[in-house]
Parts: sequence; C-alpha cells; structure tokens
Amino acid sequence: MLAKYEKRSYDNNIPVWAGKYDSLQNLAHWHNESELIFINCGQASIGINGKIYQAEEGSCFLCSGGDIHYINSAVGGICTIIIFDNRLAANIPMKRKLLSPLLSGKYNIDKFYDSIKNELRLTPPFYEKKVSAEFLSLIIDIFRNEKNEENTVGSNQLLILYQRLLNEIDKNYQEINFSQAAKYMGYSEAYFSRVFFALSGITFTEYLNTVRIEKAVEIIKTGEKKITDIASLCGFNTIRQFNRVFKKMTGIPPSKITSDFKFMIYRSDISGTSFDPTLPQSKLL
Repeated sequence: MLAKYEKRSYDNNIPVWAGKYDSLQNLAHWHNESELIFINCGQASIGINGKIYQAEEGSCFLCSGGDIHYINSAVGGICTIIIFDNRLAANIPMKRKLLSPLLSGKYNIDKFYDSIKNELRLTPPFYEKKVSAEFLSLIIDIFRNEKNEENTVGSNQLLILYQRLLNEIDKNYQEINFSQAAKYMGYSEAYFSRVFFALSGITFTEYLNTVRIEKAVEIIKTGEKKITDIASLCGFNTIRQFNRVFKKMTGIPPSKITSDFKFMIYRSDISGTSFDPTLPQSKLL
C-alpha cells in the first residue's frame, strides 16, 4: 500500500544506493536507512515528517532513518538520492537529530556522489572501507555545522502514531472513514486533514481509495467473486462509485483486469525490493 515501509536491498557488499533522477515523483514512505536528497537543478516540493519544503537548485536535505518523506520534482528537475545504512556513519544520524532536515551549509554533494558511485561501480580493493570513511567524514561535517540535539525516546510520537494509523487502515480498509481516522490520531477533523496531507502528500480519501482499489485488484485476479460483491467487500457504497474510482486509479474498468495486471504503485524497483515508492514518470539517469 501507499506510504509504507520500504525495505532496501543492495547490489554490493555495502549498504549504500546512489542515483540521479530526472522529474522524480515518489510516494510518502520511510525506511531504516538515512537518505541524502540534493537538488542538482530545477525545483521540487519535498515533504519530511509533516513539513513541506520548496527546494531549488543547490538545496540539500538529510532524512534520518524512520523519517516519513516524499519528493515531487518539477518536470526536467534533476536530483541526487543517496541512501545509506546509519552504521556507515557510526549511527550519528540516529543518536543525534537535526533541528531541520534542510541543510544550511554547502557540502559538495556532487563530488561526494561521484566518488562513492565510482567506488561502488569499480569495486577496487578496500572499496567498502573507502565508502564508509567518506560517509563518516561527510556526516561528521554535517552534524558539526548544522544545529542538532540528542535524539531522545518519544521525540517522534507523531510519526509512530501515523505509522500505526496506516497499519489500522490496511487492516480495516472496508470500514474505516475520515472521522474514525481523525479520532484514532486524537485530532480534530480539520487538523487531521492538514497533518495527513503534509505527511503523505495526498489526502486521506485518496490514500484510502488507493488501499481499497489495491485490495480489489487482488480479489478480482482470483476470479472467485463478482464485481458487485468485491465493491462492497472493499468498502464502496455503490457499484457506480467503485467503477468510477477504479478506472480513475488504474486506467481501466474492473472487468478488464487480467491475472498479470500490476497496480502502478507496485512496480519492482531497481534494487529488487518489494515496495518502490517511485512513480513511473520518474527517470533514473
């Protein structure tokens, strides 16, 4: 489903992935690793833990493991993504918390990217040690220069509660509604609407419909139930509503779904993980 945990896998013997995207668009997600986001050119809207940043050329962000984030890059915009296990940086990003993920200093990310990319591509002797040393040096520079504090237990209660809500939606997608979700979070409906959009990059209704349509696709592919029954099972009040939402999200009516159909959100990613938040319009360079 959307805005879920992304489990990473890697091609080398070191837990690092680095790449550049043209027009990157991805869904709200989180992973255990930290992530550097650098805007090479153009503009992007970046959501991190409920706050939306308008980024431009030269902007750099550091997301710690567990941060909920998404990127909506302008068409033609180029951005660098570097995902790494926190152990490469002596777990500094987990022990300390930046007061802002938007970095104020300049850290020559292009040079850093080229260096580690070459090491990962060529795998010369001791490349793992070289990459680890470069990550540790960069993270030390960042935490020396950016305002930060100890990452205490309980400082991410909003994110924990949000993640629990997503699990609740996944279990009770047929019945849960906007009012119940707001109550689950302990917020007024107006405030919940703003918080959910900031964290997810989409509205609660869009999110819930996506979960329901994903479940519907799974059931349709079994061929065991009628479309009208599936609509009701997946929480839609009328078959007309179901058909409208289904076609809007998949591009085809329910009757056209075949056994090999894959919902757009579930494309396999380049690292072979089971969940890829990157949308098809994004181009890996």
